Amino acid sequence: MPGLKQTRFRRLFANTVLVFASAAAALVLANIILWIFNIGKVEIYRYDPDYGYLAVPDQWPSPRGITFRINGAGLRGPDFSPVKKPGTLRLAFVGDSVTFGGGIVSDGDTFVSLAAARLSRMSGRNIDAVNISAPGWSVQNIKGYVARYGLYDADALIWILPREDFYRPFSHEGMPTESGFRLQFLLSVSMRRLFALIRPKIELHRPKPTGVEDAAISTTLAANIAAFKYVLAYARDRGIRIFVIFFPEGDLPADSLPQAYGEYRATAESFGAKICDISGPIDADGGLSLFYDGVHLDPRGHQVTAALVAQCVGDSLPFLLRTAH
Repeated sequence: MPGLKQTRFRRLFANTVLVFASAAAALVLANIILWIFNIGKVEIYRYDPDYGYLAVPDQWPSPRGITFRINGAGLRGPDFSPVKKPGTLRLAFVGDSVTFGGGIVSDGDTFVSLAAARLSRMSGRNIDAVNISAPGWSVQNIKGYVARYGLYDADALIWILPREDFYRPFSHEGMPTESGFRLQFLLSVSMRRLFALIRPKIELHRPKPTGVEDAAISTTLAANIAAFKYVLAYARDRGIRIFVIFFPEGDLPADSLPQAYGEYRATAESFGAKICDISGPIDADGGLSLFYDGVHLDPRGHQVTAALVAQCVGDSLPFLLRTAH
C-alpha cells in the first residue's frame, strides 16, 4: 500500500508540473507571437505630483498593433519646438484619452491631426497641433501640466471636454511604469470590453449618491471648475483664443449631467470661449458605432470628430490668422 500511495503521489506531482509547465510555455509562446506582430507594447508612464503622470519621452508603443509616437515632451505626436515657427498657426489641444487618440489609429489619423490638416487646407496656412493629453487625465491634471509647461506658444486652446471628465478627480495611479508581458495588455483590453458591455446595466441599477458621497462629488466638481478657470485664465491673459468642445461619453450626451454641464459652460462663457457641443452631431453621424469600446473613437469616429472640430474652429480662422503671434 505505501508503495501504491507513493506512485499515485508521484503521478499527481508529475501531472501538476506538466500542467504548469504547459501553461508557462503557452504564455511565453503567446508573448513571442505578440512580439513578432508588434502587438501589446504599451506606453510607459512617469509619475509627477503636479500633473499626476505623463508618458516617458521618446517611445514607439504599439498596444493594438498600430505604432504611434510619444515625442520628446512625453506627448503623443511628432516632435515639436516649444516656440512655433514663424508664419505657423499653432493649436494646443488638451484632454484625456479621447484627445490622446486611443491605440487603433496612427498619429496622422487622430482627430487632432486630421482637424489641423483640414484647417490648414481651409486657411492656406501652415497649422500645427500639440496634443497635450494623457489617458485618465482629469481637469486637475491638465491644470497641473499647464502650470508647469504652459501651452507651447499656441494661438488657440482647444479643450476637448468629455462628459466623463466632469466629475473625474485628480488621477495619479494605475498607469504602467515598466514594460510587462504583452499578454497582460490584451487581458486588460478584454476586461475593458467586458465592462463596456455590462456598464449600461450597472448604470441602470446604480443607486444615486447621497450624504457624504454627494459632498465628495461636489468637492471634486468645485476643484475641477477651479482648475478649469486657471487654464482658461492662463490662455486669456496671453491672448490665446479659447475653444471648449463638449464631447459625449459614448451614447451619453454631455448635457445629460446638467448641473456640471451648466457650470463648465458658464465658466467657459465667462472667459469668452467659443463653445461647441458635438454630442448631437456625433449621435446623428453614427453614435455608438463610432466608438470601439463605448468611450474611445474608432477610425471613422476620428474622421467625424475632426470634421466637427474643424467646423467649430473654422469660423474663427480669419481672427486667428490676423492675431497670430
